[in-house]
Amino acid sequence: MNCLDGQIVNLISDKNMTIIDMNVSGSSLKTIIIETFDTASFLKIGNQLSVMFKETEVNIAKDFTGKISFQNRLNCSVKSINKGKLLSQITLNFHSHDISAIIATSECDGLELKENDTVLALIKATEIMVAPKC
Repeated sequence: MNCLDGQIVNLISDKNMTIIDMNVSGSSLKTIIIETFDTASFLKIGNQLSVMFKETEVNIAKDFTGKISFQNRLNCSVKSINKGKLLSQITLNFHSHDISAIIATSECDGLELKENDTVLALIKATEIMVAPKC
């Protein structure tokens, strides 16, 4: 599980859902949760959060140009690659934080990933979990 520190910068609620806009190491991340200001007391602008997402939810783009529906795009560099027969674990450096991604080895090969490559880590807003920072 990837875990980063974040801070709430904006909240938009409708019915029983809230979109949380967060600052994570100077980058903007968004998540959507089934909570509101009334049901989750930690939903306040300025509050600190733990921002979590699974390794299998991190997608990687290299030399990407164009439009895509992923709201969360983190500029990273490839720190290391551990290739298996079916899956590969890619460790990305994001502002001195490690982010782990697990992708198909065939896709790793297709992207021609190498250490120090600049890539985008893409995470769907619905795949990010948050919790109040202790």
